[in-house]
Amino acid sequence: MAAACACLIGCPATPEAPAPAPAPTPTVAVEPAPAPTPDAVEPAPAIVSVSVWQHAQGARAVFELPAPARQVQLRRSDAVRRDTWRSVTPGVELVDGLVTSAEPLTRFELTLAPDPVEIDRIYPSLHRVGRGVALYGPALLVEGVETHVVLRPDAGSVAIPEHAAEAGYAYLGPAEEVTQADGLRIVAGDDITPALLATIRREAEVSLRYYRDQLERPGREPTILVATSPGPFEYRGDASQSAVISLRFMAAHMHEADVTAPQFVAKFVRHEAFHLWNAPTTEGVPDWLHEGGAEYAAIVSAVANGALTQEEGVAQLSRNLGRCSEALGERSLVTAELSGWQIYACGVTLQWVADVEARGGSQGRRDTFAIWRDLLRAGDAGGYTLADLRAATGPTTALLLDAAGPRRWPDLARAVAGHGAKISDGADAVLEAPALAPSR
Repeated sequence: MAAACACLIGCPATPEAPAPAPAPTPTVAVEPAPAPTPDAVEPAPAIVSVSVWQHAQGARAVFELPAPARQVQLRRSDAVRRDTWRSVTPGVELVDGLVTSAEPLTRFELTLAPDPVEIDRIYPSLHRVGRGVALYGPALLVEGVETHVVLRPDAGSVAIPEHAAEAGYAYLGPAEEVTQADGLRIVAGDDITPALLATIRREAEVSLRYYRDQLERPGREPTILVATSPGPFEYRGDASQSAVISLRFMAAHMHEADVTAPQFVAKFVRHEAFHLWNAPTTEGVPDWLHEGGAEYAAIVSAVANGALTQEEGVAQLSRNLGRCSEALGERSLVTAELSGWQIYACGVTLQWVADVEARGGSQGRRDTFAIWRDLLRAGDAGGYTLADLRAATGPTTALLLDAAGPRRWPDLARAVAGHGAKISDGADAVLEAPALAPSR
């Protein structure tokens, strides 16, 4: 009797049966295991293994499959792009994330070239960091099948992280470009100015200690990759589940004061650092919750540690409040479909309102970090949700979440006034606000 084979799509037909009709859409499937009997041994899970080496063009990835297949679908995602990837295995093609072969295969190889440009809200699948490369591990996942990504450093090189590179960003490159700092590692090449690198290191060390204290959680020891970007954005940053943060600065603007000024870098670094704690792990959490949380925490921590003055912090809140008013119009926050800068402006506004309400309603015993402590505790069993935010806040925050129409901003102004803050001109500006730095 022919042995059954678990397949990823398109297993070869056995001699006893005609070839099956092609699936109408390319998906990944693993043949279900039979129901266990008392003496049955659980079958080993189907796992795709991906080995990655640094390569002259960027990187090369070798996929090893658990069973022969003619088609392999890489995980579908709007957050990654693979248009610079190429198959180098004869007879194997890669088109829109679908790997196809006329003959069943158990192994194939792809070359990965760096993304040529940055695209908003999309992780670069591969970018250069000094003489090394940064890979976004989730881009290598296979749809519907457990995938393990293993980095294979050359002599004199290192792999960061050493395990589970599929979780987020990963680095392959020279060990000499990795610097150990207080509670973190920094990777950068000679293309990054020493002054910028020193500012990033200082702000990262300070913000990580501050967040650990305020959130009462140890957090993770991150690796920060600092690289030049092909543009068109002046700067971009991403934190990932692998505890690797990527900070990218457009090369043409590397020496411009407005991009590398300490005040700018302070908030940029602190924003990404906060994501080590508040990155969402639950489907459906709106982007303005975790992005606004990180941006507001960055402003508060920068004020608390002297990187921004109270006045500079309030001015940033004013700009976000005005832009959120423009973005929402008469829609409620929970029903508005926001994008780009709107996500950050309204996210910061929501966090500020929640912070003001928490402080005013507790005589200063609660603040934005107390709210996030509640959210993170609620999320320990699988991720925080918008419902957890509602449980941790009160009616003033609910007013911004749910109210709509022309009365929303005047009503919100009256609500925050009861907690010691003042909004004027229909959310055009924050004229007065409680001290941004927490007292604890």
